[in-house]
Amino acid sequence: MSQVPPPPQQPPAPGPDSPPPAVASFLKEIPPNAWARTFLIVAVFFGGALIMAGVIAGLFTAGVGAAVGNGFPAELDAVLGGGPTWIVMTFQLLAMGFLSPLSLGVDFAELGMHGAGGSLFFVPWFVPAGGIAAVVTTQRYLGGNLRARHIGTRLLLAALAGVAFATVVTVLAAAIRLRFDEATAMFGVSAWAHAASFPGFIVAALLVGFITYLLFLPQRGTILQRAMTSIAQVFEHVIALSIVGIVLGIIYGATQGTNEGLVMVLGILPSLGFFLFSALHFIPMIGSGSAGIAGVGEAETFHIFDAHPGIWIPGLVIMVFALGISAFRWNVRTNFQAHTTWAWVTLPVTYLLAGMLLTFGNGIYFSMFAEGEGFQITFSSASWGFLIWAIIGAVVQLLAVFVMPQLARRFPAGLSRTLSWGVTPSAAAAAPTYQQPYPSSTDHTEQFEPVDQTTPMHSVPPPPGAAPASSAAPEGVWQQAASEPRQPREPMSRTTKILLWTGLGVLVLAAIAWIAHSVLARTVFGPQHTAESYLEAVVDGRAEDALEEMGPNVTDQQRVLSTDDVYQAAENRPDRFELGDVTRDGTSATVQATVYQDGKAYPIEFGLSVSGTQAGVFRDWAMDSGDLAGRAVYMSGPSNLTVNDTEIDIEPTGQELEDSSADSYALDDSPESVQRLAEETGQVLLPGTYTFTAPEGSKYLSSGDDLVLTVTPGEISSTPIEFSQRYTEEFEQDTVAQVEQRLESCLADGSIRVDDCEAASWEDTGWNAMTDLERTWDTAPEIELVPSESDPYASDTEITEYSGPVTARVVEGRINATYQVRDDEDQDWMERDRTYSPFGDSWLDPMEFPVTLDGDEINIDFSALDEYNTSWLSQDSRD
Repeated sequence: MSQVPPPPQQPPAPGPDSPPPAVASFLKEIPPNAWARTFLIVAVFFGGALIMAGVIAGLFTAGVGAAVGNGFPAELDAVLGGGPTWIVMTFQLLAMGFLSPLSLGVDFAELGMHGAGGSLFFVPWFVPAGGIAAVVTTQRYLGGNLRARHIGTRLLLAALAGVAFATVVTVLAAAIRLRFDEATAMFGVSAWAHAASFPGFIVAALLVGFITYLLFLPQRGTILQRAMTSIAQVFEHVIALSIVGIVLGIIYGATQGTNEGLVMVLGILPSLGFFLFSALHFIPMIGSGSAGIAGVGEAETFHIFDAHPGIWIPGLVIMVFALGISAFRWNVRTNFQAHTTWAWVTLPVTYLLAGMLLTFGNGIYFSMFAEGEGFQITFSSASWGFLIWAIIGAVVQLLAVFVMPQLARRFPAGLSRTLSWGVTPSAAAAAPTYQQPYPSSTDHTEQFEPVDQTTPMHSVPPPPGAAPASSAAPEGVWQQAASEPRQPREPMSRTTKILLWTGLGVLVLAAIAWIAHSVLARTVFGPQHTAESYLEAVVDGRAEDALEEMGPNVTDQQRVLSTDDVYQAAENRPDRFELGDVTRDGTSATVQATVYQDGKAYPIEFGLSVSGTQAGVFRDWAMDSGDLAGRAVYMSGPSNLTVNDTEIDIEPTGQELEDSSADSYALDDSPESVQRLAEETGQVLLPGTYTFTAPEGSKYLSSGDDLVLTVTPGEISSTPIEFSQRYTEEFEQDTVAQVEQRLESCLADGSIRVDDCEAASWEDTGWNAMTDLERTWDTAPEIELVPSESDPYASDTEITEYSGPVTARVVEGRINATYQVRDDEDQDWMERDRTYSPFGDSWLDPMEFPVTLDGDEINIDFSALDEYNTSWLSQDSRD
């Protein structure tokens, strides 16, 4: 007779004496050592990250102190209210290591001024790396054999660990912040900075939570193992090549003698290494700034080819070798099963994700804003660089599938052993795994179990009845795997094969085309090519081609001397040039060059900008600055000149300005005035020595000697080009001779009146009779040729530098008269002498004779001699 079970007992109704509700059963079954291990993971990760943050803070502080003086850190400690500088910086760097930006703020207490704010985003990668390294090296000693079999338990512990770590880091960053308070007599200023942010909290929680989840995982499934295998491959490829790039950079810096800031650079080595990894794969680094209160509005781009050839050539060779080595090690990691579908997907995707992280997370972004204005400065890899990372993964995968299996059979054992050092083939690489059954979700027994530490976590239990797989790579695994036949792979449909090969072909062609485009755009179609063609035109004497590449914005009239015929006949043209550094800033670029003229080096900086395209896909560069052409002004002369034995029709600028009523120039012979005129209206002359042939003159008029003018790159000449006609010395001599000859007629003897020189007529009016008059020169007249209407007191104009109206001026010239006089006929004659000046006062009113030139005939107007002085003659002697 069966027994009837008793009815279920109803729980007592809650009341004041009721016991507290029981803790959830799954929480009760979590042993204390599991809780302890969870928070030990947090503590160890925090300790490792904090130590690295302290080291970076110390390096930054020491670097700043070395840059501005040993007393700087102590002085900064005195004004910052948060504590010693490096301690405050340590906690801020700790938070920044988890992608948290450093928030900045400035407040003005007086004057009604608005506060300023900003942010600085920079990831000190040493911080998370230190935490991960600390956990990896110590976890086996901190309950490392304890695993949680239920996913809910693992998620709970991971969430607790992540939230606990993120909370501690965020609170410390918010509390121990950088502070600055300064009060003056007029206003007070306070500034602060901290790296506490919600994005940083989330990243820190996810990272520590994920690590905790992995450490409590009893075994890793196939997908996780393959993902970890791919991550390990990408990690060692990036780190190894970054280290090589850093070493090359240090060597270059040492050879250049640039050791400034080396201490601070040590704190950002990972960031620098990631930049160099990207640069070695043709991803440029870009530094830019937005316009604003800082006045920054430029961008600079650095490509690997901008470095010294001694750096980028070995770098590219090492990069190619690194691709091959990575492909070989990826093959070993997959047990030479890299041809499987999961490998084709996992590796490029992992490279793509790593590229996205390091493209957008590895950089420096600084911004400030105040009163509606602001500025931003960034330094990062090109935003499209993560696509190149995906291509890198595809290249490694292609090499691993189609190249490395054949090479592995030919490698010596020693080389294979060296290339695969430290690599353990994944047990889940190519074979399907058999998941060990887990308890049901309602079974809470044996939720935690110890795991043998000698069994690696990535091992997968074999199927029932199968022998367990060895966890370590046997000796000679690289040779065995290469010699054994591959396991048959699952058949792939025709459509899948077509899509796969088409996609790979497109990627490969795109990569080849992009690399070829990058190389050609920086060489054949780069800005340096435009500068080179301009300099070649100058060196070859092709003035018209050079001015077509780059010339001043002037009229055609100012280019008449810049012809090929004139310039090719010029002497001392630049005979060679050298191109230097090329700097690109987006759509603008600068090219450094050195031009050699007559043995002297002239450094030139060319500025270029993008102007359309060439060959359909390449940028066309136009030259904006760095013009080698100089200027010289054609002041005066004929409208036809012979320059370097070539006749040129040209109008003198100086004459045009003199004839223009709107001219505002004060024309004079000073070098400053000539240079100013040359800069505005001068003739364009490329560097060289030009010979200007003087126009043909006459007996009495000359245009001077030939002018030899040398123009250096960019020179504004202070020597004018002028060929004004001027009188010759022969003109001066013949004019003076004619005047002197004419004045000799003034010495006529015997007569009071001189017909040919009435100005010399004279008698002694104090006597009734005068006889035996003789005239001689008491002071011989001196003749000067001066410009008409010149100052009689001072004239310093040389007649041989003049071509206008001329006057022959009589200077000095006094006549001594000897004669006999008497009043009555019965008186004896008495001898007398007198001196008089018939040509006027040499200072107040000198006698002048206008001179004109008619061809080779000199015409002098002597009409001034036809007038006598009435005060010198008696009434009877006058007309």
